[in-house]
Amino acid sequence: MACNHAGRVDEGLVVFDSMQERYGIAPEIEHVSCLIDMLGRAGRLNEAEAYMRKYPYGEDTVVLGSLLSACRVHGDVVMGERIAKELMKREAVSTSPYVLLSNLYASDEKWGSVAEARKKLKGSGLKKEAGYSLVQVKGNFEKFTVGDFSQTRIDEMLHTLTTLARLSFHLTSSVFL
Repeated sequence: MACNHAGRVDEGLVVFDSMQERYGIAPEIEHVSCLIDMLGRAGRLNEAEAYMRKYPYGEDTVVLGSLLSACRVHGDVVMGERIAKELMKREAVSTSPYVLLSNLYASDEKWGSVAEARKKLKGSGLKKEAGYSLVQVKGNFEKFTVGDFSQTRIDEMLHTLTTLARLSFHLTSSVFL
């Protein structure tokens, strides 16, 4: 929904509701997913959950994950816990609900709960894949994994990154007339 990124949430709701009421078009999972994302980004989490529960595929793992992410952004720990538990039941082979819940607790500075969520993840037997980035240099892809300093030119890379970070900070903190 373009309304999502334009900040026109109420207009987006009118369009969504008119699909069925005015045009007789039953919303598909893609429509519901966009709606939940739009409401979640706007911080209208209760509305998002109400719409999600209204449709049979509204409780799809992608939709639940979107709502859980919105809970973290807007600091709704109570709803986040409930949604995370649903995700854990539906997505038994994924680490995502555990990581998202842990991040939600961390953003609320609930460090004991962060440790508990991590403990549950460890106890589930699931393994969280390390984050990584791919960078293309002269046609070759280089993979950088979090915490991996085994690259042959790591010192040079870290120096360049530090220089760029300082330059970026200098440019963003300077006043241009």
